[in-house]
Amino acid sequence: MNTTFLDACNLKETPYRPIWLMRQAGRYLESYQQTKKKARDFVGLCTTPALAAEVTLQPVDQLGVDAAILFSDILVVVEALGLHYEVHPGSGPIIHASTSPAWKSLQHLDVTDRLHYVFETIHLVHRELAGRVPLLGFSAMPFTLATYIIEGGTSRDFRKTKQLMYQQRNEFYTLLQLITEVVIEYAKKQIESGVEALQLFDTWASVLSRQDYYHYVQPHSQRVCRELRSLGRPLIHYINGVQHLFDNVVSLGTQVISLDWRCDLAWARDRVAGSRALQGNLDPHALYLPDHLLEHRVREMLEVYSNAPGYIVNLGHGVFPQADPSKVKLLVDLVHELSRH
Repeated sequence: MNTTFLDACNLKETPYRPIWLMRQAGRYLESYQQTKKKARDFVGLCTTPALAAEVTLQPVDQLGVDAAILFSDILVVVEALGLHYEVHPGSGPIIHASTSPAWKSLQHLDVTDRLHYVFETIHLVHRELAGRVPLLGFSAMPFTLATYIIEGGTSRDFRKTKQLMYQQRNEFYTLLQLITEVVIEYAKKQIESGVEALQLFDTWASVLSRQDYYHYVQPHSQRVCRELRSLGRPLIHYINGVQHLFDNVVSLGTQVISLDWRCDLAWARDRVAGSRALQGNLDPHALYLPDHLLEHRVREMLEVYSNAPGYIVNLGHGVFPQADPSKVKLLVDLVHELSRH
């Protein structure tokens, strides 16, 4: 197996800097569009193991990335909480529940039964990868999952979430406690099924102040990370807009912290002082740059980590649907060529 990615997660020296990309399996690839036509919709694509496995493998075959990431969605977990979701193009996900508000009707259902298609996909991908590169699994963290459930989907201001958090603290705590249990069970089952690392997405935690994150969210995140660390797989933690919460995230103890493009890479490197690996953090829209300027950006990022192990190149967010596949391939090639010892 190409262990470059796993070695970087574990602060080991690597012959070059590994790279994979959030949403590397996505709409910008023509092969993805062709595969998606075989499914009824996006959710159907996620829940059909043969198709999800096909999409997972496409960027490995076409881009030469150093890790595959399971093709799925962070919201599949709501199925194990007794809810349903759908994704509308242009408007994002919508959560459906038998009662309103949705958070009052949550149940802890059998994760293996409700999300069997995820674990079947992992088995299929593992067989097809045949050890070429590691497979990452992923999950939403409790707070981010709670925002979708409370808001009924995406939100601009997260008013309902903060209202519940401030006005009904006990109910909010109980809600996150239940979600935490399901997230842990789901992530553990992914590891049992064969993923070699996990990325934990707390995308929307950045809408909180440090104080609110510490009091309302961090205890649940700590529990997730503590229980998963014991399984011996590298954990990556990602918040979109992490800088003001950076020290809180360090305290969670994941092996890797993934940075968005607004967080200064050199600052984060000095902050962790070799105790954690870092991942990121090119602005996804830098893929619009002319080739020579994209190369300059890559050189700048690599220079920050020129003399230390523990750096994984990625974007600060997902590949956007309009990205040019040839530019994405160029990014991967540049990282490999410019960082090789």
